[in-house]
Amino acid sequence: MAKFNADEQTQIADPIEITIEGKEYTVVKISTSLLKAVSELGTSKDLDAPIKQLAILLGVDLEQFKDVDLRKISKVIEFITTSINAGISQPKNSPGEASPSK
Repeated sequence: MAKFNADEQTQIADPIEITIEGKEYTVVKISTSLLKAVSELGTSKDLDAPIKQLAILLGVDLEQFKDVDLRKISKVIEFITTSINAGISQPKNSPGEASPSK
């Protein structure tokens, strides 16, 4: 029988690391409230919505990204969401933990 206890995992997925304008950022924890806030901004007509989305995902002040090219911000958001989706479909096993037999 396959068994997975998420509470015993020290890390379910690798952190998502991003470099923008020479500065490194890490997305460590992803919650449903965080994704909800990002998703709601995605339907907004606010011109700063992509900047706000990125600031929420990275847990930083949006002023850090005000002068960054929006095309670059869009690519970073795309990379983060793709990484999140990949992490959800394939959780990382802890060291020494066996994968379920087929």
